[in-house]
Amino acid sequence: MKLHRIYAIVLAAVAAITTGCERDLEFKSDENVPENIALSVVADPDTTFEVMAARTYLFSRLNGNYNPNEVFEKASSLRFGHVYFSVNGGSQTEMVYDETTHRFRSDYHPKTGDRIDVTASAPDLPTVSGFTTVPSKPKIEILEVKTTKLPNDPFSSYFYQYSNKAEIRLSITDPAESGNYYRLIVQSYDKTTLFDGKNPSFYNNVYYSTDEIFKDTDIYAERGEWAQYFSDVFSDHKFNGKTHEFTVITKIAANKLEDARLTIDLQSITREMYFYLKSLMIYSITPQDEYTEAIQIYSNVNEGWGIVGAANTDHHIIDF
Repeated sequence: MKLHRIYAIVLAAVAAITTGCERDLEFKSDENVPENIALSVVADPDTTFEVMAARTYLFSRLNGNYNPNEVFEKASSLRFGHVYFSVNGGSQTEMVYDETTHRFRSDYHPKTGDRIDVTASAPDLPTVSGFTTVPSKPKIEILEVKTTKLPNDPFSSYFYQYSNKAEIRLSITDPAESGNYYRLIVQSYDKTTLFDGKNPSFYNNVYYSTDEIFKDTDIYAERGEWAQYFSDVFSDHKFNGKTHEFTVITKIAANKLEDARLTIDLQSITREMYFYLKSLMIYSITPQDEYTEAIQIYSNVNEGWGIVGAANTDHHIIDF
């Protein structure tokens, strides 16, 4: 599962609430709120380096009907801009905008330890920048997999039938240096439903565990099917420099166990990506109303918005 892509950032005026009194508030227009650039970057040695860049703006600056085509056209207008990157202090390389994927692309494959600097500019917008360093590849081992047959669910569709659940015992070996950050992705799907030979028509990437490394009291509510106080993004503060064993449980998204495939991906992520993903989780469970304090989504983009991060993945496949 790839990271959330940033197409536009919407700013809203929030009414102030005071206890025991009332006062009239004057609404201030958005005339002085500048538009900006948002970046979404995940440098990954498994893929060529690419950047998603978009214009940020207030919805009130649209023509009033919030047409999705207009929203996309305004956000993607950065295709007329320029995005550059450099590696380890070398010369800058301009990236090419791809009209199909709506991303700026390159032929460069990131490597462990590479420092990557990104700069983006567009007419009438401030120049934004950010950098990241590709972390080392993590190490995860699959120690044991147990499956249990689940009862038939009459309310399930063909694609949503969970025939079995899996208990997967895993082991992470953490490097001795402090401050390592991880994301564990557990995904299952039916191999017979690949619509293009690669991507499944339906998959399940929700799992749970009682292990302390996943506990996060800031995630005070359920996120869809994800459990309360559970985070698939975690640090090594409970097992720094050690080998840690734990078990995760997930439903297998396949009608027959023999058609199922399970993938286990442990990503080593940058500190900035860790805080960015955590803030997205908290944002997703926070009411968006005038009574709730706004959640600031973490950003490490200078003069702009978004994330410039990196990940390195240890990937495993289980066929039954």
